Amino acid sequence: MPSLTAIPWLEGIFSGEMNKRLVLVALGAALVFLAASAALMLWLLSKQSRILQLLLAASAVALLAALFVGVSSLVLLLLWNRPWPFLERIAAWAVGFLYPVAQKLCQLGGIGSDSLAQSFIAVNNRLVKLKAEPSEPGKLLLLLPHCLQWSQCPHKLNLDAVGCKRCGRCQLGELLALVENYGVRVAFATGGTLARQAVAQLKPSCVVAVACERDLLSGIMETSPLPVYGILNDRPQGPCHNTQVDLAKIEEALQLFLKGR
Repeated sequence: MPSLTAIPWLEGIFSGEMNKRLVLVALGAALVFLAASAALMLWLLSKQSRILQLLLAASAVALLAALFVGVSSLVLLLLWNRPWPFLERIAAWAVGFLYPVAQKLCQLGGIGSDSLAQSFIAVNNRLVKLKAEPSEPGKLLLLLPHCLQWSQCPHKLNLDAVGCKRCGRCQLGELLALVENYGVRVAFATGGTLARQAVAQLKPSCVVAVACERDLLSGIMETSPLPVYGILNDRPQGPCHNTQVDLAKIEEALQLFLKGR
Protein backbone atom coordinates (compact mmCIF):
# COMPACT_ATOMS: atom_id res chain seq x y z
CA MET A 1 0.00 0.00 0.00
CA PRO A 2 1.55 3.34 -1.00
CA SER A 3 2.23 5.91 1.69
CA LEU A 4 -0.14 8.86 1.82
CA THR A 5 2.87 11.14 1.67
CA ALA A 6 3.56 9.80 -1.84
CA ILE A 7 0.25 11.20 -3.13
CA PRO A 8 1.08 14.59 -4.75
CA TRP A 9 -1.95 16.54 -3.52
CA LEU A 10 -1.38 15.36 0.06
CA GLU A 11 2.38 15.86 0.11
CA GLY A 12 2.19 19.51 1.21
CA ILE A 13 -0.06 18.69 4.15
CA PHE A 14 2.50 16.37 5.70
CA SER A 15 5.66 18.45 5.29
CA GLY A 16 7.16 21.67 6.60
CA GLU A 17 4.79 24.24 8.11
CA MET A 18 1.83 22.38 6.61
CA ASN A 19 2.60 19.58 9.07
CA LYS A 20 0.38 21.36 11.60
CA ARG A 21 -2.61 20.25 9.54
CA LEU A 22 -1.79 16.55 9.83
CA VAL A 23 -3.54 16.13 13.15
CA LEU A 24 -6.67 17.82 11.79
CA VAL A 25 -6.71 15.58 8.72
CA ALA A 26 -6.11 12.50 10.87
CA LEU A 27 -8.87 13.41 13.33
CA GLY A 28 -11.26 13.99 10.45
CA ALA A 29 -10.36 10.61 8.97
CA ALA A 30 -10.93 8.97 12.36
CA LEU A 31 -14.36 10.58 12.58
CA VAL A 32 -15.29 9.31 9.11
CA PHE A 33 -14.01 5.84 10.03
CA LEU A 34 -16.13 5.74 13.19
CA ALA A 35 -19.19 6.93 11.26
CA ALA A 36 -18.70 4.18 8.66
CA SER A 37 -18.20 1.60 11.41
CA ALA A 38 -21.38 2.72 13.15
CA ALA A 39 -23.33 2.54 9.89
CA LEU A 40 -22.04 -0.97 9.25
CA MET A 41 -22.92 -2.07 12.77
CA LEU A 42 -26.46 -0.72 12.42
CA TRP A 43 -26.87 -2.45 9.08
CA LEU A 44 -25.76 -5.75 10.58
CA LEU A 45 -28.30 -5.27 13.38
CA SER A 46 -31.10 -4.27 11.03
CA LYS A 47 -32.86 -7.60 11.51
CA GLN A 48 -32.78 -7.38 15.28
CA SER A 49 -35.21 -5.64 17.61
CA ARG A 50 -36.48 -2.38 16.15
CA ILE A 51 -36.25 -0.69 19.56
CA LEU A 52 -32.67 -1.84 20.03
CA GLN A 53 -31.78 -0.59 16.55
CA LEU A 54 -33.29 2.84 17.24
CA LEU A 55 -31.48 3.14 20.57
CA LEU A 56 -28.15 2.20 19.03
CA ALA A 57 -28.75 4.54 16.09
CA ALA A 58 -29.61 7.45 18.40
CA SER A 59 -26.53 6.78 20.55
CA ALA A 60 -24.24 6.55 17.53
CA VAL A 61 -25.63 9.73 15.98
CA ALA A 62 -25.31 11.64 19.26
CA LEU A 63 -21.70 10.51 19.76
CA LEU A 64 -20.68 11.26 16.18
CA ALA A 65 -22.38 14.65 16.30
CA ALA A 66 -20.54 15.53 19.52
CA LEU A 67 -17.22 14.44 18.01
CA PHE A 68 -17.92 16.45 14.86
CA VAL A 69 -18.62 19.53 16.99
CA GLY A 70 -15.37 18.89 18.88
CA VAL A 71 -13.22 18.65 15.75
CA SER A 72 -15.02 21.66 14.25
CA SER A 73 -14.31 23.59 17.46
CA LEU A 74 -10.60 22.88 17.09
CA VAL A 75 -10.66 24.11 13.50
CA LEU A 76 -12.58 27.26 14.48
CA LEU A 77 -10.13 28.05 17.29
CA LEU A 78 -7.25 27.89 14.83
CA LEU A 79 -9.09 29.95 12.22
CA TRP A 80 -10.37 32.63 14.60
CA ASN A 81 -6.97 32.85 16.28
CA ARG A 82 -8.50 33.69 19.65
CA PRO A 83 -9.25 31.69 22.83
CA TRP A 84 -12.74 30.32 23.55
CA PRO A 85 -12.66 28.23 26.77
CA PHE A 86 -15.92 26.41 25.98
CA LEU A 87 -14.74 25.40 22.52
CA GLU A 88 -11.37 24.39 23.95
CA ARG A 89 -13.02 21.94 26.37
CA ILE A 90 -15.11 20.36 23.63
CA ALA A 91 -12.10 20.14 21.32
CA ALA A 92 -9.93 18.57 24.03
CA TRP A 93 -12.55 15.88 24.68
CA ALA A 94 -12.92 15.08 20.97
CA VAL A 95 -9.16 14.92 20.41
CA GLY A 96 -8.71 12.60 23.38
CA PHE A 97 -11.43 10.30 22.02
CA LEU A 98 -10.35 10.30 18.37
CA TYR A 99 -6.56 10.42 18.69
CA PRO A 100 -5.99 6.64 19.18
CA VAL A 101 -8.12 5.93 16.08
CA ALA A 102 -6.30 8.64 14.12
CA GLN A 103 -2.97 7.16 15.19
CA LYS A 104 -3.92 3.71 13.88
CA LEU A 105 -5.14 5.14 10.58
CA CYS A 106 -1.89 7.09 10.15
CA GLN A 107 0.12 3.92 10.74
CA LEU A 108 -1.91 2.13 8.07
CA GLY A 109 -1.17 5.04 5.72
CA GLY A 110 2.56 4.90 6.34
CA ILE A 111 2.68 7.94 8.62
CA GLY A 112 4.64 7.42 11.84
CA SER A 113 3.28 8.08 15.32
CA ASP A 114 5.99 10.68 15.90
CA SER A 115 4.84 12.72 12.88
CA LEU A 116 1.27 12.80 14.17
CA ALA A 117 2.47 13.68 17.68
CA GLN A 118 4.62 16.51 16.31
CA SER A 119 1.59 17.91 14.51
CA PHE A 120 -0.50 17.64 17.68
CA ILE A 121 2.18 19.42 19.72
CA ALA A 122 2.44 22.20 17.12
CA VAL A 123 -1.33 22.74 17.20
CA ASN A 124 -1.35 22.62 21.00
CA ASN A 125 1.41 25.23 21.19
CA ARG A 126 -0.52 27.51 18.88
CA LEU A 127 -3.60 27.24 21.08
CA VAL A 128 -1.50 27.85 24.20
CA LYS A 129 -0.10 31.02 22.63
CA LEU A 130 -3.64 32.27 21.95
CA LYS A 131 -4.63 32.16 25.61
CA ALA A 132 -1.31 32.86 27.34
CA GLU A 133 -1.76 35.35 30.17
CA PRO A 134 1.02 37.00 32.17
CA SER A 135 2.07 34.63 34.95
CA GLU A 136 4.03 35.12 38.14
CA PRO A 137 7.46 33.50 37.82
CA GLY A 138 6.73 31.28 40.82
CA LYS A 139 3.68 29.87 39.04
CA LEU A 140 5.58 28.94 35.88
CA LEU A 141 7.21 25.50 35.81
CA LEU A 142 10.03 24.42 33.50
CA LEU A 143 9.80 20.64 33.26
CA LEU A 144 12.99 18.92 32.09
CA PRO A 145 13.74 15.26 31.31
CA HIS A 146 16.60 13.38 32.95
CA CYS A 147 18.09 12.51 29.55
CA LEU A 148 19.38 16.09 29.22
CA GLN A 149 21.97 15.26 31.88
CA TRP A 150 25.32 13.93 30.68
CA SER A 151 25.01 10.14 30.76
CA GLN A 152 28.35 9.72 32.61
CA CYS A 153 27.69 12.42 35.17
CA PRO A 154 28.52 11.12 38.69
CA HIS A 155 26.06 13.49 40.39
CA LYS A 156 22.53 12.36 41.13
CA LEU A 157 20.11 15.25 40.82
CA ASN A 158 16.89 15.64 42.79
CA LEU A 159 13.59 17.03 41.52
CA ASP A 160 14.89 20.62 41.75
CA ALA A 161 18.09 19.69 39.88
CA VAL A 162 20.10 20.50 43.02
CA GLY A 163 23.54 18.94 42.74
CA CYS A 164 24.38 20.06 39.22
CA LYS A 165 27.99 21.33 39.13
CA ARG A 166 27.46 23.15 35.81
CA CYS A 167 30.57 21.63 34.31
CA GLY A 168 29.42 22.33 30.76
CA ARG A 169 29.31 18.72 29.58
CA CYS A 170 25.54 19.08 29.10
CA GLN A 171 23.07 21.95 28.88
CA LEU A 172 21.73 21.73 32.43
CA GLY A 173 23.97 24.52 33.63
CA GLU A 174 22.64 26.88 30.96
CA LEU A 175 19.07 25.81 31.65
CA LEU A 176 19.47 26.43 35.38
CA ALA A 177 20.91 29.86 34.57
CA LEU A 178 17.71 30.62 32.65
CA VAL A 179 15.65 29.42 35.63
CA GLU A 180 17.55 31.74 37.96
CA ASN A 181 17.41 34.65 35.53
CA TYR A 182 13.62 34.49 35.16
CA GLY A 183 12.85 33.26 38.66
CA VAL A 184 10.70 30.34 37.48
CA ARG A 185 10.42 26.92 39.05
CA VAL A 186 12.12 23.84 37.65
CA ALA A 187 11.46 20.12 37.92
CA PHE A 188 13.94 17.52 36.74
CA ALA A 189 11.95 14.34 36.13
CA THR A 190 13.29 10.86 35.43
CA GLY A 191 10.12 9.74 33.66
CA GLY A 192 6.61 10.63 32.60
CA THR A 193 5.08 9.47 35.87
CA LEU A 194 7.41 11.62 37.98
CA ALA A 195 6.79 14.56 35.65
CA ARG A 196 3.03 14.32 36.23
CA GLN A 197 3.62 13.96 39.97
CA ALA A 198 5.75 17.11 39.92
CA VAL A 199 2.95 19.03 38.21
CA ALA A 200 0.43 17.73 40.75
CA GLN A 201 2.73 18.61 43.65
CA LEU A 202 3.87 22.06 42.53
CA LYS A 203 0.47 23.11 41.09
CA PRO A 204 1.80 25.56 38.47
CA SER A 205 -0.53 27.78 36.46
CA CYS A 206 1.41 27.02 33.27
CA VAL A 207 4.21 24.70 32.14
CA VAL A 208 7.03 24.70 29.62
CA ALA A 209 7.86 21.03 29.07
CA VAL A 210 10.80 19.45 27.27
CA ALA A 211 10.50 15.81 26.22
CA CYS A 212 10.19 13.40 23.32
CA GLU A 213 7.02 13.11 21.23
CA ARG A 214 5.49 10.30 23.29
CA ASP A 215 6.00 11.93 26.68
CA LEU A 216 4.88 15.37 25.52
CA LEU A 217 1.76 13.93 23.90
CA SER A 218 0.67 12.02 27.01
CA GLY A 219 1.64 14.85 29.35
CA ILE A 220 -0.31 17.49 27.44
CA MET A 221 -3.41 15.29 27.23
CA GLU A 222 -3.33 14.13 30.85
CA THR A 223 -2.81 17.60 32.37
CA SER A 224 -5.47 19.35 30.25
CA PRO A 225 -6.74 22.08 30.66
CA LEU A 226 -3.44 23.22 32.20
CA PRO A 227 -1.54 25.25 29.56
CA VAL A 228 1.51 23.20 28.59
CA TYR A 229 3.89 24.51 25.93
CA GLY A 230 5.78 21.54 24.53
CA ILE A 231 9.34 21.65 23.18
CA LEU A 232 10.80 18.55 21.56
CA ASN A 233 14.29 17.54 22.58
CA ASP A 234 17.03 16.76 20.06
CA ARG A 235 18.44 13.22 20.12
CA PRO A 236 21.77 13.21 18.26
CA GLN A 237 22.85 10.06 20.16
CA GLY A 238 19.50 8.31 20.13
CA PRO A 239 16.48 8.29 22.47
CA CYS A 240 16.95 8.99 26.18
CA HIS A 241 20.72 9.45 25.88
CA ASN A 242 22.55 12.78 26.08
CA THR A 243 19.66 14.66 24.53
CA GLN A 244 19.73 18.40 23.83
CA VAL A 245 17.24 21.24 23.49
CA ASP A 246 17.14 24.58 21.70
CA LEU A 247 17.76 27.12 24.47
CA ALA A 248 16.30 29.94 22.38
CA LYS A 249 12.98 28.08 22.21
CA ILE A 250 13.03 27.60 25.98
CA GLU A 251 13.60 31.30 26.60
CA GLU A 252 10.92 32.28 24.08
CA ALA A 253 8.38 30.01 25.78
CA LEU A 254 9.25 31.37 29.24
CA GLN A 255 8.80 34.92 28.01
CA LEU A 256 5.47 33.96 26.43
CA PHE A 257 4.03 33.00 29.81
CA LEU A 258 5.71 35.77 31.78
CA LYS A 259 4.69 38.57 29.42
CA GLY A 260 1.50 37.10 27.94
CA ARG A 261 0.50 36.84 24.31
